[in-house]
Amino acid sequence: MKYGIIQHLRYLFNYSRAVVHLQSDLNRLPLLNDITPFTVRELRVDDMDDLEQWLEIVNDAYDEPYHDISYAINHIRTHLFLNITNVYLILDNDVPVGTISIGTYKSNNNIGGDARIAIKKKYQSKGLGVFMITLGFHKLRDLGIKYGESIISIIRDQSIMLHFKCGFVPQTNRKYIQYKNQKRHFIIRMLVKAKLMRLYNQYINKLSRQFLPHS
Repeated sequence: MKYGIIQHLRYLFNYSRAVVHLQSDLNRLPLLNDITPFTVRELRVDDMDDLEQWLEIVNDAYDEPYHDISYAINHIRTHLFLNITNVYLILDNDVPVGTISIGTYKSNNNIGGDARIAIKKKYQSKGLGVFMITLGFHKLRDLGIKYGESIISIIRDQSIMLHFKCGFVPQTNRKYIQYKNQKRHFIIRMLVKAKLMRLYNQYINKLSRQFLPHS
């Protein structure tokens, strides 16, 4: 009994399991940058080679237990909160090095979302993450979607910052959130909100300094 209570408390206060919600008006998306010599193509969902290459990217980009082919298939066909419509690959000399999945929310097909944005570690910090997020939501906007929501683990600071660069802002009011993930203890919610706003303020302050006159 005591062991069960301890495990439950560890679960309730597990900060790493929490997610944050970012939202954007897709009419305010930044322009797509030129990423030459990289190119983009759509993943062929019925092509096993494509799925294997997608897995290679995801397994390289994320520090997670190894994912097998069933994970790739489930991600595309039975995603938890999105109806995945497209998966894009970014290529270096025809070799896939990055990916993004996009779709609409199962709870509201008027809202677009992204998932599994992944860039191989060797290719990170080259602007490809921002490009892929911008590309994905441009594609959704072209389909008539006006608003986007992204759900990101609170421990993924880099991904959160990339979305800020693409025009996303924090959304902490559950009334406006499309995917209402599992409830967390109020202390965890407070800590997560505090970190999210701290990251956002860091981004805004850095952005402001870029426009200050140089002495």
